[in-house]
Amino acid sequence: MSDISETVKDWVAGVLGPGVAVEYGRFPEAPVACEVKSSPGDPWVKRYQSGGGVKRYAYEVYIRVNPRGGEARRFDALAALRSLQARIESHEVPDIGAACFSHEVTQLPNEHSTEKDGRAVYQMTAALTYHEKGN
Repeated sequence: MSDISETVKDWVAGVLGPGVAVEYGRFPEAPVACEVKSSPGDPWVKRYQSGGGVKRYAYEVYIRVNPRGGEARRFDALAALRSLQARIESHEVPDIGAACFSHEVTQLPNEHSTEKDGRAVYQMTAALTYHEKGN
């Protein structure tokens, strides 16, 4: 199985398109920046004696945009996250190399915070539930 964190980050980047810089675990320095990271929590839903089981990969997607009123046209981060939400709700899953049982939005797109410099951060959370093979 591939590195699920990188695979999910690459999938999110593909959905958001070339105008959004996407990195794992931190915001890139870009006018429209996206951070994808794992959510805390136990990944095991059910363990099998074989060593495999059912796992859940919960993740968070943040988009940071320039302040309102700037010279450049502002990127619509909520629309971008709603597009990601629609893809998840249409049962699209990243190719993680395992059988996926579900891919669901766990927190709807929303404005998360405003940074000191006026940049706004929007977020949504989602989770993949999948089968991991044992030994």
